[in-house]
Amino acid sequence: MSHESLVERARRITDRVVAVEGYWDGDSFGWHARLVAIVARPGHQHPHFDEVGLGSLGVADPEDIAKGQAVAAALGVPFHFTQPERADIGLPRWWDNYPSGVSDPENDTAPAPSD
Repeated sequence: MSHESLVERARRITDRVVAVEGYWDGDSFGWHARLVAIVARPGHQHPHFDEVGLGSLGVADPEDIAKGQAVAAALGVPFHFTQPERADIGLPRWWDNYPSGVSDPENDTAPAPSD
C-alpha cells in the first residue's frame, strides 16, 4: 500500500489522531508489522487512547518505516515503532508513555515521546 493511500485513510479518521505507530503482530502465518493511528478516545488496551488500523507495514524494512513516518508527518503527529528491527510482542506502545492520558490538558495535546 502506498504512503499516499495510508495518508488518505488516516485523514478520514474522525477522532483526534495523536500519533502514528507501527508494532509487531504475529499469527500462525508469521510476523507482520501493523500500522495504526493512535486516537484520543478510550480503548480496550488503554483508558485514554485507542488505535485505528491503517494497514500493514509488511516486514518493517526501511521503506515500510518511511511510509509510517510519512503518514505521521502528513498529520503533524509523532511516529513511534519501539523495535522495527526484530519482531517481538509485549513491547512498549506509544501510549505507555502517557498512562494518565493527555499530558497537556490546556492545549489538549499529547507531546511526542522521547524514543
